[in-house]
Amino acid sequence: MSEILADVVDGRVWREFLFVDGEPLLAGERSLAFMLKVDWFQPFKLARYSVSVICLVVMNLPRNERFKIENVILVSVIPGPHEPSGNINTYLSPLVDKLLVLWEGWRVGSEILEGVLLCVALDLPAARKVSTSDLLSSIASHPTDHKLGNTLKLQLTREI
Repeated sequence: MSEILADVVDGRVWREFLFVDGEPLLAGERSLAFMLKVDWFQPFKLARYSVSVICLVVMNLPRNERFKIENVILVSVIPGPHEPSGNINTYLSPLVDKLLVLWEGWRVGSEILEGVLLCVALDLPAARKVSTSDLLSSIASHPTDHKLGNTLKLQLTREI
């Protein structure tokens, strides 16, 4: 008998982040799991260039609510017609900095908010641009590594 996965919360990755180092993360009341979505598209029917949108989707929300416009966080727009030819680290760098702060815990009033980048959704053009930087693959490879912040900052310094 196989286990049916109907949603991200049914999967292994979600379960692995319920508790990190014995402390509640996604099992906590003040935690967020994000999907990073990068999408390249032609803004007009006859346009000869692409525009990109980088956004975050809150995976804690019910599936029917996640992708509603009011629940999607716009991170960046990469305008055309002069899109980056190599990687998109300059656009991802501020986001990575904020995600690292959220991973360590961000104080909001008397509460501490925590979060994790749980998954990445890319169309083919975006996958080419993101995969050339190794930036997001570093997050995926070492999601619970506390030295990750220094590793990412070092990579960004070398690549930008």
